[in-house]
Amino acid sequence: FTMKRYCSATLAATITAASFAPAFAQDCAPATGTPLSSYRVDTMAENQHHVHTEILINASAAEVWDVLSDFENMPMWSTTLQGMAGDIRDGGDVVVTYKFPDRIAEIPHTISYREGAGFGWADPFDFAPEMADNHVFEIEPISECQSRFKQYDTFTGLGPEGSKITTELVSQDAMSVYRIFNAELKAAVEKKFP
Repeated sequence: FTMKRYCSATLAATITAASFAPAFAQDCAPATGTPLSSYRVDTMAENQHHVHTEILINASAAEVWDVLSDFENMPMWSTTLQGMAGDIRDGGDVVVTYKFPDRIAEIPHTISYREGAGFGWADPFDFAPEMADNHVFEIEPISECQSRFKQYDTFTGLGPEGSKITTELVSQDAMSVYRIFNAELKAAVEKKFP
């Protein structure tokens, strides 16, 4: 059972569920020319790749934050990121829990945190100490009933000696997982705040 098959199946199920949510929140017209979602991996340099994902959510930034920052209830709607516990403040030490197809991982991080706007971290990987990421979750208000959720990450460095792990490979895998999380967040927010 590969990560790629897991991500594809989960993304398809999530997108199907999200497609039944209203296209736009009540009394909100779509912003002309605004894409509903976008995903890409950019090569910044050798051994440096940037993942950028975003999705339009039919809810206010405060409503998106209400769901995104409710770490205790995150496992109720997210199949990937399961929550965060610890000293949740700018510069605080936390443990972030991820669900993978074969295991649950609890990863310590020191976070950057802006109440109501976003959070993230920049740390080396335990499996590849010479490779690091700079992972950010960010909410951008569009109107009082629409927001853009962005999840982006920059991977730099080298994989373990003798391995085939590269920042490009990690970025492609991360983009698949981020797409799932973004679609699940949209569905959860629009369900809670119809």
